[in-house]
Amino acid sequence: MSTSRGAVVVKEYGVDVYALSHARVMKADMVKKTATKSNPQLWEHAKNVATQKMGGHSARAMQYATKWYKKHGGGYKGSKSSSNSLHKWSKADWDYAGKKGHSRYLPKSVRQSLSSGEKAATNRKKERANKGGKKEASYSKSIAKKVEKASQ
Repeated sequence: MSTSRGAVVVKEYGVDVYALSHARVMKADMVKKTATKSNPQLWEHAKNVATQKMGGHSARAMQYATKWYKKHGGGYKGSKSSSNSLHKWSKADWDYAGKKGHSRYLPKSVRQSLSSGEKAATNRKKERANKGGKKEASYSKSIAKKVEKASQ
């Protein structure tokens, strides 16, 4: 089903999800194959705790929320998808390429493959974005390819 704006409507757990592109429809389909939280109220609380601690929603915040949820007795129904992106993200060993909060957050394989010049250039770009009030800065094409490869 689609709307007048071309968005596709996907029925997910009895709720209409509006996907603006084919990629999002595929992502919505992937969500259906993941394990579900056995205690949704505890999960909502875990997300609130994590986003407050981490300063907003991010992959790292959701990683922390999952850890907090499990620690406080949360469980899952069903099995985890083999393409679980948070699990893959965790295994990539992400960390800062320089000073915490003032440099890029990159997978270990990418951090190790960058020359000192590439690290300095990407960290300067990130710092300029931070000073401009932006939370994110785009990667150069070469670094974007490395990050994509490390995230697969």
